[in-house]
Amino acid sequence: MSDYGDDFSTTFGFLGPAIQTAEDSNSTASATSNVSTLDGNYHYNPLTNSHSTRLITLLPSPFINDVVEVELHEVDLKTRPEYEALSYTWGDARETVAIKCEGRDLWVTRNCEGALRHLRKGGENRRLWVDAICIDQSSIDERSVQVRNMGEIYTIAECVLVWLGPADGPEIEIFKFLSLFESLMSLDKQAQDVYGTQLYHHMRGSLPPPSHSTPVSPFTLITESKNDMFETLDLNPWFWRTWTLQEIALARSATVICGYATISWDILVFAVSLLQRGEKNAGVYGRASTFHSTLSHQIMVRKLLLEPKVLGYTISAQDLLAGHRMREGANLNRLNMQRPVTTMLTMALKRQATEAKDRVFGLYAILQRLDVPVHALPLPDYTREVAQIYREATRLAIEEDNSLWILNYVNSIEEPIHWSSWVPTWIENFAPGPLTANVFKAARISQPRYTFSPDGLSLTVRAKIVDSIMLTTQRSTWFGRHADWSSERDLIAVEEAINMIQISREWMLLFTEAKALATVIGANRYGDDFSHTEAFIRALLQDFTVVDDNLKNTHDIIHGFFAWQRYLSALNPNSTLPIHQLRASLPPLPTDLSMLSEPHRRCISTDEWTVHRGIQEDREAALFHNQVRLGMRAKTFFVSDGGRYGTATAAAKKGDRIVLVQGLGVPLTLRANEEGEGDRTLKVVGPAFVAGLMEGEGWGEEGREVVDLTLA
Repeated sequence: MSDYGDDFSTTFGFLGPAIQTAEDSNSTASATSNVSTLDGNYHYNPLTNSHSTRLITLLPSPFINDVVEVELHEVDLKTRPEYEALSYTWGDARETVAIKCEGRDLWVTRNCEGALRHLRKGGENRRLWVDAICIDQSSIDERSVQVRNMGEIYTIAECVLVWLGPADGPEIEIFKFLSLFESLMSLDKQAQDVYGTQLYHHMRGSLPPPSHSTPVSPFTLITESKNDMFETLDLNPWFWRTWTLQEIALARSATVICGYATISWDILVFAVSLLQRGEKNAGVYGRASTFHSTLSHQIMVRKLLLEPKVLGYTISAQDLLAGHRMREGANLNRLNMQRPVTTMLTMALKRQATEAKDRVFGLYAILQRLDVPVHALPLPDYTREVAQIYREATRLAIEEDNSLWILNYVNSIEEPIHWSSWVPTWIENFAPGPLTANVFKAARISQPRYTFSPDGLSLTVRAKIVDSIMLTTQRSTWFGRHADWSSERDLIAVEEAINMIQISREWMLLFTEAKALATVIGANRYGDDFSHTEAFIRALLQDFTVVDDNLKNTHDIIHGFFAWQRYLSALNPNSTLPIHQLRASLPPLPTDLSMLSEPHRRCISTDEWTVHRGIQEDREAALFHNQVRLGMRAKTFFVSDGGRYGTATAAAKKGDRIVLVQGLGVPLTLRANEEGEGDRTLKVVGPAFVAGLMEGEGWGEEGREVVDLTLA
C-alpha cells in the first residue's frame, strides 16, 4: 500500500496526462463497465458498493520485455475471491510508465510496473490486488472507503507478495543463503543457538564450518561478503513504510521477492533472528542485529495478531517502543496488551509515510484486530484535517489503554498550527527517542486521572509541579550519520561530528559550573563529587536505558566517561592533553586530502575534528561518546532551579516547569501558555529525565500538592 494525500494533482498526477476528477468519475454512466475516452487513457467507473474492490488479471507473456497488460474486474469481498495481494512501495511518483489496461494506457510508477513484469507468468493469468491500479486514485471518496477495507483485502489474500524491487547479484546470493536456514527450523532452540553462534564466528572468519554441516547448510554459502549482506536489505524502503506494517501482519502467508529471487517471510525472519542471537552470544551488535531491529515492528505485530506463537521467539515491547534492542524472555502479550493502541500508534513515529494521515490510517486494520471499537477509531477519510485525526488517535490511545504513556512521545520540535500540545506530531523522523517504557516510576504507582474538554482540544491531568529549568545547553545535532570519505555528501556527517564535540564540551562546562555552584549556595542535591558525576552520567544516558544490553558494563562506562572528559578538555586552555599533542598522536587519515573539497579540508583541520578522532581511537571513550549520541539525539542537557541535572527535548528552555503527572512514569516539561490562561493551563514540551526524580523521590516531597493542570 502506498501513501495517499489530499492534493491529488501533486501526489497522483503520475496516473496520466489526462486524469479524470472525482466528480467526473462519479458521474459516469455505467457501474459495470469502465469508461473509454478519446484521450487514450484508462478511466474508472465507481465501485457499486462499499464492500467491493477491483482485482487485476495480469495477462501472461513469455518475454520479459513485452508490455505489461492487465484487465480489471470488480469483486465483492464478502464472496472471498481468490487472489494474491502485492505489498510494495510506489517509488518516485514522478517516474511513470504506461501499462495496458483493457487496451488503454494506465500510468503507474516504475516500481509498480517492474513488480508486475516480474510477477507475470509465461503461460497463464495471475490474479492480483495492487493498490495503485485497483483503487481509483483520482477519487478521494473511493480511496477513503478502500483504506477501511484494507485489512480485509490483505487477510483474504491467499498470499501477500512482498516486492523489494529488481535484484542485483547481492540480493540473489542473500536470498539463496538465507533460504538454507529452513533446514535448521526443526532443531530445538539450544541447537539453533549453537548454530547461530557458529555461523556468526564463521562469517567473521574466526572459525571453520562445523564438521557436521551438511551440503545444504548455510555454512556452505558463507563468504566474507556475507558480513555486510544485511546492509542491502536494511536500506530497502519497504521495511520502513507505514503501510507495509499491516500488510505483512495480516497476511495468511507471505513471500518476499527481489527480482526473480524469493524467500518465505517466516524463513527470512527465522534466519535473521538466528544470526542476531549468534551476534548477541558473541557480545556484539552487528549487521544481523541491526536488520533484526529493522524487522522488529513487523515481527511483533504479526506475532501479536497470529497467536498462538507461530514464530518461536518473544520480543520485549518496551524495547521496541523505546527503539532499543530486543531482549528475549519477555511476555510479549502481557506488555503490549496493557496499552495496545499506544503501542501501535507510537510505532508510526518510526515509520515513513509521504502523507501524514497515513501514519494513523495505516494502522486502522491492526487496531480493528485488537478489538478496538470501530466507532472509536478515527475513520479513514482523506477530507479530514491532520490535526483532528491525530488528536482523535491520541485520545483513543489514552482512553482505550487507560494510560497517559503516549505523552512520552511529544517533543515540540515541530509545532503545527491548531495543534493540541498533548498530541504527538508523528512527523519528525529524527525526534528525540522516548524514555524506556515500564522502567521509571516518577509518580510511583499512582493511577492516571484525566478528563477531556467538551471540544476535545484540551486534556486535564492530576499533577505536581516540582521544579523548573534554570539553565540549558544547545541541542544535540547528531541524527545517526557516519562519515564516509568516499562521498562528498558525507561532509554533513563530518559537520555533525564536529557539532557533537562542541555541544558535548558545552554540556561538560555547564555540569562543572553547576557542580561548583551547588557547593557554594548549599543546594547540593547529589553529595560528593563522584555522586554528582554519576548523576550527570545517568542524565546523559537516561539511567543507562539507551545503552545496548551487551555494553552495560558499569566499569567500562565510568572509565569511558573519564576518558571522554579528558579528550573534551583538549579544547580548554592549559589542558593536560594539549590539542597539538593529541593531533600528533593520531594515525594518518585514510584518504588523500588533496582529493577532498575545500569545505571538507577545512572541517577536518578543526580542533573539534581532532578531538572526535581521538575519542573514536579510544575504545572506552568511543563507547561512551557513541552511546551519548544515541541517548541525546535532538535533546538538551539542563540544570534545574533545584540543582538537579536532566535531559529533555531540544525544545525545552529556561523557565519550563518540571511536572510529575499522576499515572505517568516519567516527568514532563510544561510551559506557560502564551495566551496567558493562568498557571494551571500549560503547554506540553515533552518528557524529561531528571536525576533524582525518576523513582518517585519528588512525588512524596512535602509541600507539593497534587493539582489539576490543563494541557492546552
